[in-house]
Amino acid sequence: MGCGVDAHANSLRHALSRGMNGMGVRVARGLNRVMRRRGGVLDDRYHAHILRTPTEVRRARAYLLQNARKHYGLVAPDPYTSTTAVIEPDTFLMRRLC
Repeated sequence: MGCGVDAHANSLRHALSRGMNGMGVRVARGLNRVMRRRGGVLDDRYHAHILRTPTEVRRARAYLLQNARKHYGLVAPDPYTSTTAVIEPDTFLMRRLC
């Protein structure tokens, strides 16, 4: 990979991290308002990890698709999880795994 690609990937990673943090703050404020409490709500709920291999991608996808079944006993797929690609895959890796 060239230097420009690495810088672009790092920029996207940083933007995603900031976006998730901002969303967490907004959700926490709303939940705290409803529950009439103060303090962190989502502090331990987001952990950035770059998926580097096809095996990691497959395992992460399986985890997401089966998470509601494990935690909530749902028999049908979780209605809030996309079982098909939301966007058209644009890399060979996404085409193979989605």
